[in-house]
This record gives sequence, C-alpha cells and structure tokens, in this order.
Amino acid sequence: MTASWSVALSGVDGFAVEVEAAKGGGLPKTLIVGLPDKALSEAKERVKAAVRASGFEWPPQLITINLWPASLPKTGTHFDV
Repeated sequence: MTASWSVALSGVDGFAVEVEAAKGGGLPKTLIVGLPDKALSEAKERVKAAVRASGFEWPPQLITINLWPASLPKTGTHFDV
C-alpha cells in the first residue's frame, strides 16, 4: 500500500485527506472508496490515461483507492493526481 495527501474543501476551510492505494488479487478493477462524488468516480479513467501517457502500464489487478476520512465530502478533480 502507498499513501499521499490531498485536501477536501468545505466553504473556506480545508481538511487533510489521506489517499491510500493498494493492489490486490482478483479481477482487474479499480475501486474508489471513502464517499467520493461523481467527478471522483470518473477519475479512474483520467488517472489510467495519465499513467499510460507517462509510458507506464496500468497493473492488471484489483486496485483499491481509499479516501480517508470517509466522513468528509470529497468533490472536485484535484484528487486525481
């Protein structure tokens, strides 16, 4: 598992959000969990395209991306990278 940080905005306040990614067994699929909005569910394809455009291959495995804490609403495309 690997992790990075982003920020969820609520009005003028910002809250730290940990973005964790893990590879696992199973059929190739990408899951985003932790109360993502519609833009984040579409982020899977944007991130895959960016990885491939950078000359890397997307792993043919189950990829789970967790946005923590799940209780914070997460909107926008800034969580992509």
